[in-house]
Amino acid sequence: MLTTPEKLRSFGITPTVQRVAVYDLLHDHPAHQTAEEVYAALQKTLSTISLATVYNTLKVLTAKGALWELRIEDGVSRYDANLCSHAHFKCVDCGMVYDLWPAPGENAVPEIPGLPENFTVQDIQLCCRGTCSHCRKTAPHKAG
Repeated sequence: MLTTPEKLRSFGITPTVQRVAVYDLLHDHPAHQTAEEVYAALQKTLSTISLATVYNTLKVLTAKGALWELRIEDGVSRYDANLCSHAHFKCVDCGMVYDLWPAPGENAVPEIPGLPENFTVQDIQLCCRGTCSHCRKTAPHKAG
């Protein structure tokens, strides 16, 4: 198993204290965090890190392929260190983002209907929106 510095080097990234801390946070706490959430979490253990450094680090890690940048809602980027093929579900009530895993050996999106011949897809982001089971259970029943 690779250490975080070794993993970052495998993506062509020079491991700095800040890059290791950002990557480890996203890897160890896969909550699809925003840059601001990453910054707030790291302030507890790395008080010298700035929000600009977090943004720059996320940009490098994403550009080199070590993270996915998710655009689940307008104007907000979230980050995911799990690079296995999967989709996402965002609860419109509580705001939580959940991973949706395809069956073993399958891709999250097996084919794209209407994709012209000789087109190559580099990235697919599938995000469903709705209400999670927890919010459905706790929501007051609406009268019809």
